[in-house]
Amino acid sequence: MITSSNYFEEVERIGVSTLPETLKKGHDLVVKVHPMVQTGGTIAIVKGSRK
Repeated sequence: MITSSNYFEEVERIGVSTLPETLKKGHDLVVKVHPMVQTGGTIAIVKGSRK
């Protein structure tokens, strides 16, 4: 099972280039917020309205 504790080790083992496009996009998001992930932070994606 992939967790926030082993995410980067597992992705390195699997290889980002082998992931389907959707998972690559998810990986890009994780890389953007990875300091939060590595410290056990919570990531919340909220869809808001634009005015």
